[in-house]
Amino acid sequence: MPKRKNRDKATALFLVLAILFVVVALANMILSFMHSQSRFTHHEVSRIQAYYAAQAAMNYALEKLRTGGWKAGENCTEVSPCHAPGDIPLDYNNTFYPPSINYINVTIANQTNSPITGTNQVNITVDYQYSPTL
Repeated sequence: MPKRKNRDKATALFLVLAILFVVVALANMILSFMHSQSRFTHHEVSRIQAYYAAQAAMNYALEKLRTGGWKAGENCTEVSPCHAPGDIPLDYNNTFYPPSINYINVTIANQTNSPITGTNQVNITVDYQYSPTL
């Protein structure tokens, strides 16, 4: 009889270890999935912040053009980003930007090929990076 008891104990130990291994493996897979989803979400937030920063820069540029604060080829060229004296420069890291935004660059060029006279082309470039500390 004592031999059967030892066999039952060994079977129970093996069964408990197998269940423990399965639980640890599942927990590891779930944590890995949660971590990757977290990184994906942070990247999406950074991308959305860049999109809305570009939209804000576009509205700002259109308002500056409308009020005459900026002129194509004077304040804004391919080499010099747009900003008028006293404005917040849009091309360097500023405390008003979210942490994922590196810089915003606005360029305005006269459209010589356009069928509508007095047309300007506004280009907005936003450099952003994944920021895990959002």
